[in-house]
Amino acid sequence: MNVLVIDVGGTHVKILATGQKEQREFPSGPKLTARAMVSRVKKLAAGWKYDAIAIGYPGPVRHGRPAAEPHNLAPGWVMFDYRAGFKRPVKIINDAAMQALGSYKRGRMLFLGLGTGLGSSLIVDGMIEPMELAHLPYKKGTFEDYVGLRGLEKRGKKKWRKDVKDAVERLIAALEPDDVVLGGGNVKNLKKLPPGCRAGENANAFVGGFRLWENAAAEKPSAPRAKPRPMARKKIQPAAVPQKKRTVKPAVSATSAAKIPLRRAPGPKAKVTARKKPVPAPSKPKAGKLRTPGYNQPLYVLPFDHRGSFESKMFGWHGDLTPEQTAEIAAAKQVIYDGFKAAVAEGVPKEKAGILVDEQFGAAILRDAKANGFHTACPAEKSGQDEFDFEYGGDFARHIEKFHPTFCKVLVRYNPEGDPVLNRRQTARLKKLSDYLRSKSKSRFMFELLVPAEQAQLDRLNGDKHAYDLELRPKLMVQTIEQLQDAGVEPDVWKIEGLDRREDCEHIVAAAHRGGRNQVGCIILGRGENDQKVHEWLAIASGVKGFIGFAVGRTDFWQPLVDFRANKITREAAVTEIARRYREFVGIFETARPA
Repeated sequence: MNVLVIDVGGTHVKILATGQKEQREFPSGPKLTARAMVSRVKKLAAGWKYDAIAIGYPGPVRHGRPAAEPHNLAPGWVMFDYRAGFKRPVKIINDAAMQALGSYKRGRMLFLGLGTGLGSSLIVDGMIEPMELAHLPYKKGTFEDYVGLRGLEKRGKKKWRKDVKDAVERLIAALEPDDVVLGGGNVKNLKKLPPGCRAGENANAFVGGFRLWENAAAEKPSAPRAKPRPMARKKIQPAAVPQKKRTVKPAVSATSAAKIPLRRAPGPKAKVTARKKPVPAPSKPKAGKLRTPGYNQPLYVLPFDHRGSFESKMFGWHGDLTPEQTAEIAAAKQVIYDGFKAAVAEGVPKEKAGILVDEQFGAAILRDAKANGFHTACPAEKSGQDEFDFEYGGDFARHIEKFHPTFCKVLVRYNPEGDPVLNRRQTARLKKLSDYLRSKSKSRFMFELLVPAEQAQLDRLNGDKHAYDLELRPKLMVQTIEQLQDAGVEPDVWKIEGLDRREDCEHIVAAAHRGGRNQVGCIILGRGENDQKVHEWLAIASGVKGFIGFAVGRTDFWQPLVDFRANKITREAAVTEIARRYREFVGIFETARPA
């Protein structure tokens, strides 16, 4: 099959057909319509033989058709009938995805096209996912405003290069690719590539276009009126494309591209292999081999390991996330982490400061925090479940050792007067984790205990939830701690819901220290309460020996993030406010802690 590949850009339209050695092109721009593009391509391709068309489109593509009008061209592209215009079968794919397809080698590859705008695609083990990262918020605009052609022309090369480096680093941190390819015509304006990146070639867009039809060679072209086959997640067979030395005007031979052997992707890089290497399931430790539980040093944690609540309450999303949505949540968590780092830079003792963040949205943050010497904690539980279970099932150990956090944290809802079968199931899983951490891991065990009220308990209090928190919950917490200890669950740190009376804090510490566990620490959590209530809880707990710190998250970061996302404040202002609140909580605890 002979294929005509059309690479539609904001400044030029380039074409190449099977068997040809030289590409042809003509200017595009804000007046170019789809109809005009087809007319000019047919004239420019006169004399070339082709049976099918592959189009790289500068915008989102859904089910093989443009889903939105291009930003840098005239309107009329979404509804145009390309098959009728060319009188040939047509496959349409996002332009960055087409170049990514031609650049792909293996593993998880992020492609960023530095052209008129910012093209982006992610390929994971051969599955291609076109993305629209260009229009995500960045500084005072979007990524495209700073690293696209407008940013280059407005800010100059020096600032543009810094913006490219910063933007690429942020996207790498959010998406964790194994391979990063920078393509597009403006790559030539970089003095050097950001770390971990390789330069692509515009010519790879043609390779991607040819490969698009090669991968579909076994498919029968659809009838003119049939619904186009979805292209967004087509499985590709990657081939190693030799990278030639980049020139100002690269070209590729369609003949040579067609001869590139399609083969299965080679195995992932060494670091990926190491990451996926199975860790033996933790066996029952031998007597005398268990580490004595305990951590009694000051610990001030900024927790932002929220997953389900972030998706639904902060962003209003439900169901499976797209890569763009995942990147946006990761970017929001980066704002919180930047606030934490600012607070440490402004005087919070580094040796007492820590973060709690999840692997799903915060893997890059965990690595950076560890590299910078901060205390880290990572959750092991599935998000949004009433019953504790492992996020990664029997593979939990590998995910702990992947990051070597200071603490492995669990959130557990346990009422000693609740369902005994449920409590036994949870206890069995918790003991398995406790034994593993004490015998096989350097990470310590942080246990966040929630004791939700049973209906019968509320009925005894005439439905008064405040009375439950004040009179009944503290006693139930002590019972829970003792039941779990007796079952062999041995946290190093208990993460405790806020308590309104000093004597209740003392009873919690006494339970945590029972049976010679004198080094076990307790920290108070914020429960998302308002500033005044959190201040009260911190002031009470900080005066009790055995309470070593706090873990206050939503009270710290939620409103600044909401305001930032609503464009009420800048990113810098959000970072500053998060840092201020965290420093304030640290100040309360530092002032009142017993000697």
